[in-house]
Amino acid sequence: METGRDRRPEGDPRFTLRQLELFVAAAEHGSFAAAAQSAYVTPNAVSQAVTELEGVLGVVLAVRRRARGLTLTPAGTHLLDGARALLRQATDLRLSVGEGRVRRPGRSPSGATPRSPPPWCPSCGSGSRSGTRTWT
Repeated sequence: METGRDRRPEGDPRFTLRQLELFVAAAEHGSFAAAAQSAYVTPNAVSQAVTELEGVLGVVLAVRRRARGLTLTPAGTHLLDGARALLRQATDLRLSVGEGRVRRPGRSPSGATPRSPPPWCPSCGSGSRSGTRTWT
């Protein structure tokens, strides 16, 4: 019987997109060090992400060999294909949401309105200098 503590929200995969990104980088680069360099993190962060994925999924994803980098297991190869697809879908979703974003009327992306000076130039609206546009 499932207790309240064991319940997970529907669709909760128990791993993050970042973990998948680091796993894919490690698989593509063949080592944690090279993956870390490409992702601007430490090799330990990449190793930890892969270890956490292995714990969540209950399988070994890669065999680590210091001198020869890492080799994916069959489960790792299967996850790599699915992770790439999922990351592409996540990127597509982010982009499509951004394209369909409805901006509030009268607002520019920076938050400035035609009635206020840009946030980076408060004196632009003062009209104190000649040739300065007055924002009214």
